[in-house]
Amino acid sequence: MDDKSTTQQWLPAYAATQPRRGRHTLLKAPLATILFVITLTTLFFRPPLSLFSHSSRRRPQQPNVIIMISDGYGPASHTMARTFYRLTHQNDSEPIPEFGWGFPLDSALVGSHRSRSSSSLITDSAAGATAFSCGKKSYNGGIAVDSEGKSCQTVFEAAKAQGYLTGVVVTSRLTDATPACFYAHAASRSQESYIASQMLEKPETGGQRTIDLAVGGGGCFFLPMGDPLSCRSDDRDLVTEATDAGWEVRLGDTMLQSIAEVGPHGEVISRGQPAKNTSSERLRALQTPRLPFLSLLSPSNTPYVVDIPADSEGKTSFPTLAELSEQALQVLSKGKMSSDSTSPRCSVWDRLRRHRRSRKSRPFMLMIEGSQIDLCQHENDAACMVREAVAYQEAAALVKEYVDELNKQGRPTLLISTSDHETGGLTLGRQLTEDYPEYAYYPERLSGVKASAGTLSARLLHFWRQEKPSEGDLREHVAAHILGGKGGLGFGEEKSGGPVTDDEVGLVVSCLREHGSATARPLDDEEGGNEPPPIDNGDDCRKAIAEVASRRAQVGWSSSGHTGVDINLYAHGYGADGLRGNIENTDVSARNVGGEGRD
Repeated sequence: MDDKSTTQQWLPAYAATQPRRGRHTLLKAPLATILFVITLTTLFFRPPLSLFSHSSRRRPQQPNVIIMISDGYGPASHTMARTFYRLTHQNDSEPIPEFGWGFPLDSALVGSHRSRSSSSLITDSAAGATAFSCGKKSYNGGIAVDSEGKSCQTVFEAAKAQGYLTGVVVTSRLTDATPACFYAHAASRSQESYIASQMLEKPETGGQRTIDLAVGGGGCFFLPMGDPLSCRSDDRDLVTEATDAGWEVRLGDTMLQSIAEVGPHGEVISRGQPAKNTSSERLRALQTPRLPFLSLLSPSNTPYVVDIPADSEGKTSFPTLAELSEQALQVLSKGKMSSDSTSPRCSVWDRLRRHRRSRKSRPFMLMIEGSQIDLCQHENDAACMVREAVAYQEAAALVKEYVDELNKQGRPTLLISTSDHETGGLTLGRQLTEDYPEYAYYPERLSGVKASAGTLSARLLHFWRQEKPSEGDLREHVAAHILGGKGGLGFGEEKSGGPVTDDEVGLVVSCLREHGSATARPLDDEEGGNEPPPIDNGDDCRKAIAEVASRRAQVGWSSSGHTGVDINLYAHGYGADGLRGNIENTDVSARNVGGEGRD
């Protein structure tokens, strides 16, 4: 299916009121009644009546839509994470305690999508998310623009025009490629300061805000240049601007103490370091907010799950993706905004429209991203990936329950879950010698890992620079605290594959001779380059530690970048069957799901 046919499907596509079996048809309509992309065309495999038709006697109830994106999560990642969870919670022959025999999304598998972009057979996250948000192919790096660089209407923009509430919950920066494609437009994903400013546009300045709730990291792009944690190259203070515009803004405090990287002079830098601002409040993470709501959990990406310490009951100091998703669903499903009350500035039409809405909840559209799966796989860190994947599945389980309950209440609701692409080229089963390979892999050997490879690399570099150890002391430290021990990879016991070996220690120690540094370039690039977010390919110790863990589990990687495999597609709830089959990524958001037009 070419871009032209996809666009023709999207712009006039309409939905209708009552479900029926058999074939269905598309209706044509004015551009003013454009359907918002993510699944409002996929939802309604219905008789020929427009969802927004003014000629219909009874206007059908608008559905809620929840889009979950597991960034970088491919079929092999799903298999490994499911097996890891099962083997580390109960015996392989017994059901998983919480999920039964499979992950929550297993029963919702409906098909797959082809993830190419307009510029390559392998997409990046920007082009992938643009396909979901606009229903159009774009070049790698483009944020909600078509292949020629022209802005395309996003699903959030179209949804807001129909009275929807919209929101995003992510574990990356809110200005990262995937969330940005739902509320912003930019020639390059690297223009994160510019992207952040688009979140706050409001009617008073001539722009229409297209997002009502935003929860995630990336607070550095909302702070003025003079702030020590700012990533901006100007003096705009978007936190203050948001507050002045009526947003409820919350800033997260330090919740993670483990080391993430070491600065150029050996100083320890921790993930999730808070804004050093005396006016910032400690995150009241799970209290129900009012809308519009902006929660900046951390200056950059939020911490990896594996790096967050837990108490004796397994509870972490940082909110989980499931908890953040529940918070968003609670406030959005109420269907009200603080600005819904009558204002003297409202026109008569606005007051009448709001009065009609007040009699029932407004529909909502929510995008939830498990962002850090992608970064773990960029780093070829299998132990990191499986924990992010389990956290994503826990969020999916909660969302499925919400979808079922809302549908029971007569509020049509659909969940779609998919990934934008696969990252890392993960393979389950690895030939470690020239002998005939063993048909096995061992994800359970990663159960004792207590920190990401990047965090362990930073700790090792800090020790090496500060202590200046002898060769013997260095090898002992690597064996005891990086590869073994309770704070490292946890190797030593039989379930982890046995004691740490000399070869494993040697591989890690050699990284200090080869490079011995861990630095990352600045996040922001207002010049408009299309570079991906910072992946520190110069961190040889992180690579070595991740390689040791992968060899233990007998899994392999073909790349530190993305790959071009087809991606699993899941759907649950209202209209879910309309997404069956193998389709283009643009069709995830821009297809009629009847029996026609599936060429």
